[in-house]
Amino acid sequence: MRSFVAHDAGLLEDIVLALASGESLTGLLQPCAEALVRHLDVALARIWLADADQSQLILGASAGLDTRLDGPQSRVPFGAFNIGRIAATRRSDVINDLVHDDRVSDPDWVRRERMVAFAGLPLVAGEDVVGVVAMLSRHPLDEGTVESLGVVARALALGVRRLQAEHDLRIERDTTAKLQ
Repeated sequence: MRSFVAHDAGLLEDIVLALASGESLTGLLQPCAEALVRHLDVALARIWLADADQSQLILGASAGLDTRLDGPQSRVPFGAFNIGRIAATRRSDVINDLVHDDRVSDPDWVRRERMVAFAGLPLVAGEDVVGVVAMLSRHPLDEGTVESLGVVARALALGVRRLQAEHDLRIERDTTAKLQ
């Protein structure tokens, strides 16, 4: 098993820098997805954010094999597919045998791209699910890699919550200023 401190100090540094410098959700999310691909040796990392009424997830960042934000999984209803189930149940999901897992929505793509493993975690801040972070890999994901993703998920949830609170505060200030 890998040690987070020994192997992923660079990942943690990249995540902290993105959280500290991110003044927009895009500015926060994309560097985090790229850091996951770079430091955890995964083929694809994606981050979805919950919409205001928590009925669907909207893809906010994608790095690695596919960087499009407008594909078939750009909007995922809570409860649908692995990503939506993770949000709805607030439970992580790790699969190290994707080819034989009946929850895979596109088994042909999994075989064609030689994907072996999936890990997805909810982004939970307080009582709310603010999103989901997930990654796909061409090799099995060990416990240390999943633990590293858990550290990133907790940090991302707090970063997203902070930016949402700042956005709400700006709107409130603008509204107050217009009324005066």
